[in-house]
Amino acid sequence: MDDIDWLIVSELYSSKNVTRTAETLYISQPTISKKLKKIEEKFNITIYTRKSKGIEFTPEGEYLAIKAQEISNEMDQVKRDVRSMSCQTVGKLNIGVSNHIAKYQLPQILSAFREHYPLVEYNIHSGYGKEIYELINTQNIHLGFIRAEYEWNGRKDKLGEDPVCLVYKEPVSKQDLPNLSKIEYQTGSTTKAMIENWWAAHFEVPPNVGMQVDNVEGCKEMVMNGFGYGILPESIVADEDPLYKERLMLDDQTPLVASTWMYYTESLLENKIIAEFVEFVKTNTRRKANDG
Repeated sequence: MDDIDWLIVSELYSSKNVTRTAETLYISQPTISKKLKKIEEKFNITIYTRKSKGIEFTPEGEYLAIKAQEISNEMDQVKRDVRSMSCQTVGKLNIGVSNHIAKYQLPQILSAFREHYPLVEYNIHSGYGKEIYELINTQNIHLGFIRAEYEWNGRKDKLGEDPVCLVYKEPVSKQDLPNLSKIEYQTGSTTKAMIENWWAAHFEVPPNVGMQVDNVEGCKEMVMNGFGYGILPESIVADEDPLYKERLMLDDQTPLVASTWMYYTESLLENKIIAEFVEFVKTNTRRKANDG
């Protein structure tokens, strides 16, 4: 049975008159009679019997009519839902983020996006930048947020820069660093290489590594407790933290920075939810840059 079959049964049950049903549905009486006959044959029942005052539904026909009304109501709701969905952004985003972005940037982005698009769902994959780059390269995620610039055949947008700082419990001269204990932490290969290159350009001896920790937060905590200095992104050092920080500079006096990039494949912009999210992130980035 198709939609019109259910509609005929439901309308006939309401009107108890074939002529009126035909007029209401703009269908000829012969067509209605033919469809009713096919329904009866399909279910091997009699839908109604004729009486002097009109027609009377059989118990089987009455049951079928009630179900027809339920199905009609359900289809109406489905149509309303679909129309509503076409006016809203819905779907699921698969996002890969490097660990630092997952903690310090992505929550704010998703929170702001959810205010405008509350029906969107998310799958979040976090890891080191190289791992996220592999995921986006193999198309296992829709978008990748990485604090490094890789060769990439798709689209990539620069979202911001985070200055890299010397962080210590008290004011210190950079020239004293080789004599101080350094606290190292696990980070992506690109960021690690950037810091190592900066060190090699300023010192002839390797750093005096006195402690290694798992992550940047652990490094900061150890610095605060006097175990040594760290070279950290400025974004994790709050103004109220009891720490000395100084931005590291390159030879041309430009600051050493870790840049955040958004990677994606241009063909994915045909997907409405992905296109909306990409534009939202880019717009918010421009707004923050102008406000800053």
